[in-house]
Amino acid sequence: MTDEATIQDRALTGPLRIPGTAGADAEPPTVARSGNNVFVLWHEFPPGFDPNNPQPDIFLARSTNGGSTFQPRINLSNSPTISSEETLTVSGSRVYVVWVEAGDVVFRRDRENDGVYSNRITLSSANTGAAPELLRIAASGSNVFVAWRATLNNEDAVFLTRSTNGGDSFQAPARVGVSDLPQPGLAMTLVSDNRVLVAWRTSGPPGTQGEIFYVLAP
Repeated sequence: MTDEATIQDRALTGPLRIPGTAGADAEPPTVARSGNNVFVLWHEFPPGFDPNNPQPDIFLARSTNGGSTFQPRINLSNSPTISSEETLTVSGSRVYVVWVEAGDVVFRRDRENDGVYSNRITLSSANTGAAPELLRIAASGSNVFVAWRATLNNEDAVFLTRSTNGGDSFQAPARVGVSDLPQPGLAMTLVSDNRVLVAWRTSGPPGTQGEIFYVLAP
């Protein structure tokens, strides 16, 4: 019996729908899990949005029973501007979410997994350039790490910031990689409770091969 047949023979649910706004255009989601808690994160465009001013928002839905049902979604951004590039991580009872809003990297946290999210913290600044993207987040214990790529002085740069108090505050972002060549890839993983490895690809000049670079931090 093939793996496919095994899956098909199981009692699958659905497909089930997470209720949203009728007529809205939801974009592909990101999913995270801790115990029986499952979180689905996405951004969506409002019904009948203006392509010249789309104003998507970041939404999160939480299940406390392993995905059998989901509670009403939460609008985390609720902003009259563009919010996207969202991602999340879960550490124990804590849920950490980051996204790009109006050109800034924004962070919110649910400390007790009770659906109550802290006020937003802006992690980027004028010193971290423009057009942040490829956001990555990792957490363990009270340590939270956020990395992203941005353009600074006409160069591609990778930035990393860290919280040591569960997201109450963050250190000033550090530039850990910079190149006058495009850096189209970015990845991050924990290597211990208080240390991460950040890796990225730097494209070479036309006709040459790209290379992989990494840093261990802190």
